[in-house]
Amino acid sequence: MASVNAGPTEAQAEAGALEALGRNWWLLLFFGVISIIVGIFCVMQPVDAVETLAWLFAIWLIITGIFEIVRSFGSGIGGGMRALLIITGALSLILGFVALRSFWDDDVVLAGWILAIFIGISFLFRGFSILFLGIAGLLVFSLVRFRRRAGDNLDGAAIEGNLPLEILWTAIP
Repeated sequence: MASVNAGPTEAQAEAGALEALGRNWWLLLFFGVISIIVGIFCVMQPVDAVETLAWLFAIWLIITGIFEIVRSFGSGIGGGMRALLIITGALSLILGFVALRSFWDDDVVLAGWILAIFIGISFLFRGFSILFLGIAGLLVFSLVRFRRRAGDNLDGAAIEGNLPLEILWTAIP
């Protein structure tokens, strides 16, 4: 019987990752220095930091909006995905131009407001996805842990007369 190679072992993977870090030490150094400089700037000039962040965010929205619209016309994209890319690209462009326009009107608060709403929505999506993954993980764990054993054809123990448990079961749905 032939052995199936499942890939590198954990030790080999760790050694490969450490070797890659060793080859690219300058990249870590660069990002570390940039992070320190940005951190000092943000602590020393918080108002300017928010304004700069809002500018970068507006430019990012415009660039991603253009790329999403261009990508929607690519080959291999279905109708639903094409429509979604066009809609999100157009929304990104609109929000980006509104945020940029706010700088010329000296209304940095509007750009900051758009940034805050965008960050809040992204945290909501991230939170819901993590919550869903946690519930799905609990479900898979429960399915594996409490599966019916071989030869066990009995029902579980009947629980009755426990008022708090009955209220909980009634309230959950």
